[in-house]
Amino acid sequence: MNFGQLTLSQRAYEDAAQAFAAARELRPSSYDAAIGLGVSLRGLRRPEDAEASYRAALEIDEARPEAWFDLAVLYQEHRDGTVAQLQQAEGFLAEFVRRARRGEGHAAVLEDTLRWCSDAQDGRARRRRSTCQRGRAQNIHDALVIHGARAETDRPPWTRE
Repeated sequence: MNFGQLTLSQRAYEDAAQAFAAARELRPSSYDAAIGLGVSLRGLRRPEDAEASYRAALEIDEARPEAWFDLAVLYQEHRDGTVAQLQQAEGFLAEFVRRARRGEGHAAVLEDTLRWCSDAQDGRARRRRSTCQRGRAQNIHDALVIHGARAETDRPPWTRE
């Protein structure tokens, strides 16, 4: 797991995928290994395999919010950008927020994600802001408006400040 995290942080996706796959073989019930494998596979541009890994994580522990967020990222950034896929991404984000708000010990996940939306202007904050939940939700909403699938005024309430 540690090697997987290290290689993933270096964007060595192939090495990370191998490490997380080995971790999954040793501990098939490891939620974190399933998520790490999914992120690695997403980095390797294997969205179907990444989705299967995220869904395996949900089978292990549906209450944890991280897989829902990663599914939203996958559907927003690594699919065809159809209205249906953007709506699915938005649904996954809503589920992430719902589970993070109610789950014991998961409030920190939501808080960390929302903190990435801070007004800090350094480079790291700008990079994080692009992956934050509210920013992502606004991007999905804007894309749906551009596609004509939603009016600007129909923004979901959980995306508002």
